Amino acid sequence: MTPIQLSPVASIVLIGFYILSSLTLVALLLGLTLGLWKLNRLLEEYRLKIDPALEKANQVLSITAQRVDSIGGKAERILTQGEEITENVHSRVEKTATTVQKTVNAPLISVNSLAAGIGRGLATFAHLQNKEKRPVKLPVITEIAPPEAQAKSISEAKPVEDALQENIVRINQKEQERIPVGIGLPEKE
Repeated sequence: MTPIQLSPVASIVLIGFYILSSLTLVALLLGLTLGLWKLNRLLEEYRLKIDPALEKANQVLSITAQRVDSIGGKAERILTQGEEITENVHSRVEKTATTVQKTVNAPLISVNSLAAGIGRGLATFAHLQNKEKRPVKLPVITEIAPPEAQAKSISEAKPVEDALQENIVRINQKEQERIPVGIGLPEKE
């Protein structure tokens, strides 16, 4: 093949086009280089401003984590102490209730048993004296016997022990309602 011969005007236009294209590419490269340099400088400024903020955020997070751990430990200790105090109060209440039942119940049962025996004896004696078959009404001692144990006649009376037991339960419930929480308990650190 033979090379193409261009006219002198076409050669000048073609050379001008190549020169203009080259200058445009050089200008674009210089513009991109300048833009990248400005962008790099701007990013460096922001990095210098952000680094202290990130460091402060890390410090705040570490302090917060330490405080949360401390508060969690204290809360766990408080819950443990609360459980111990609750168990201690429960055992003391049970001991007190048992002591009250033994102290109050035994004398009342003895007195009521004696009163019931005397009443029954008097009723039998009166029955034998009168030779009648109707029951004799005897008063029940109201200061000792609870209201449930009071009856109009001996044949209508509940067993004394059941009535006393109900009275003791009622007294224990009233006492438990009046006991303030935390009195007399040792404080723990």
